[in-house]
Amino acid sequence: MALPVVEKDKKSFGTEQMLVVGAAIALWYSSSAIANTTSRKILTSIPAPLFLTLVQFTVATVLLHFYLRILKIQPYRELSLTKQSKERTVLLRLAGVYTAGFIFVNAGYVIVNVSLAETLRSAEPLVSVLLALLFLKHEKVSTLMLVSMIPIVVGGGLSSFGDSTFSPLG
Repeated sequence: MALPVVEKDKKSFGTEQMLVVGAAIALWYSSSAIANTTSRKILTSIPAPLFLTLVQFTVATVLLHFYLRILKIQPYRELSLTKQSKERTVLLRLAGVYTAGFIFVNAGYVIVNVSLAETLRSAEPLVSVLLALLFLKHEKVSTLMLVSMIPIVVGGGLSSFGDSTFSPLG
């Protein structure tokens, strides 16, 4: 009995694509670690969360421009955002929530101790799911997904509980 011949699917990941994805994840993780560390250091000396957020977004925009337009590593597609469209509305809402998240994290480093700010930040996936359940009626969230978030939130809480300046009220 002969085995069926399977043609290679053009959408399947090859070694090259896996390396690109792996490099992108490593770059994202290292840049995130650098941004978090420098944000905490900067904001403890200069409490200016809005200015820091502006600087972070400017640096990210310049690097993304270099990545997309100059190196041309990833195909770039122009978005038509001049006229009112569903794509534009969704993109602007997403950008607003993303920007607010950055501002709140940076402001949190100024207002409360770092460990509490990180604890609240670790609860972000849970809050996102709860908001999706409240406002996006078509979204289905499994019990397993909710249960999988418990260790993240509990771990963040335990890490701040050991801090000598811990206070449940902030």
